[in-house]
Amino acid sequence: MFGAYLKQVREEIGLTQKALAAKLNLANTEFASIDPVTISRWERGSTAPTVIKAIKVLRVLTTDLMPYLTLLPDKVDNNLFEEIAEHRFKSPWARLMMSSYDAPPPVGKILDCPLLESRQDNYLANLKHFFDSIDLDNKAIFDIDLYQYQLEQKSCSRKFIDQTTKEILGHRITFLFDANELKRYLSSPYLAIPLQQSRSYSSSRIMAMCTVSRYSSNEAVFWVNSASGARFVATHANIHDIYFYAIDQWSVNYMESLGAEKITFDTPHDDGVIKIGNQSFRRCLYRVDSANWLSRSEVISLLKK
Repeated sequence: MFGAYLKQVREEIGLTQKALAAKLNLANTEFASIDPVTISRWERGSTAPTVIKAIKVLRVLTTDLMPYLTLLPDKVDNNLFEEIAEHRFKSPWARLMMSSYDAPPPVGKILDCPLLESRQDNYLANLKHFFDSIDLDNKAIFDIDLYQYQLEQKSCSRKFIDQTTKEILGHRITFLFDANELKRYLSSPYLAIPLQQSRSYSSSRIMAMCTVSRYSSNEAVFWVNSASGARFVATHANIHDIYFYAIDQWSVNYMESLGAEKITFDTPHDDGVIKIGNQSFRRCLYRVDSANWLSRSEVISLLKK
């Protein structure tokens, strides 16, 4: 599977096995021991790297990993996405919080749309109200021109709309950065994400993606939102670092299952659910290699839906 696809991509871009080995050697110290013999064995299927390493190899050659990822088996016995959805939307506590005297409206087709339609989009006011209601400090988002960032591809933010009612049911606000610039900047555990340092997407640059806010009002939106984010990373494979904010124990558990690294966190807060040492925080920013994330069965399952 991997070998045949690697050979196809290599031949499409006109590289010999020797040239590919040299390209990989230069791309990452992790590939320093790869030689033409190793590549020949991979392509013949006599040996194969781990899925994580295969993804790292392929993203040196292409920004679109969907053709390879959708070939991978997606059977998963313990899907953490399903556990998170169960907890957030089906647990007794979640049902109580979402209960209403009104009959629930039927769930229509959910549209995946750009976050803003114009610089004067009324949705900006809704977003400000949303952040005020959850009492999280995301005011820096409104210090920049979100619509201009969207036009310049510094932001790949989305909103999710009920096709029938036109009601906005969720969002994902995400910014792109030069991966090395962001790593150098985040040297202190209390630094906020520097949105002004966002960079326009470029396929020739190693990039990072940071999701600063994500919300789904119901389970159907949760799955569309999750799949949309997975597809974006899979089709922009030069995004090597993914930054996620964890704000509850379930998201912390998921980040730690990925082996994600704690990067920054808020100042200590008595009501925080994020535990670091003997202190509590309301949220924590984690960083994970996109290859680790894309190799997960639950993510592959999302890409196939």
